[in-house]
Amino acid sequence: AGVGNMPTVVVMDVSASMLRLADPAEPSTTRQDVAQRGILHLLQYLEQWHEFEPVCMVSMSSSCQVLVPFDKTPTAKHKILRTSLYGMDAEDTACVSEALLKACSLLEQHYGANAKGCQVVLVVDGGPSLTEL
Repeated sequence: AGVGNMPTVVVMDVSASMLRLADPAEPSTTRQDVAQRGILHLLQYLEQWHEFEPVCMVSMSSSCQVLVPFDKTPTAKHKILRTSLYGMDAEDTACVSEALLKACSLLEQHYGANAKGCQVVLVVDGGPSLTEL
């Protein structure tokens, strides 16, 4: 198990484009479904190999919302993280720059300006909003 030194902010795109089909050959699978499965695999990996790593989850549309904040007891949050992943509703457009600023702000707020070894996992569908970067 890990030692709790790599805080992670997972940012999930909840823009309306995430409701589009991921693959026309699979009419029941949306981009959101694929993103949720990917994040679920990441959470399962962290739970198995780095159970003490703090994780925060943020939804991203034209604004950002912290769905699951950082906590002093990360192992108790795995179920909450998985539940929040499937409780996100699609909204308007994605604002990647605001999401990245929010993620950095959360890391600085909880781990200080000199935080090292932090990561931001940005899960987007590659829609037109990425041109803002």
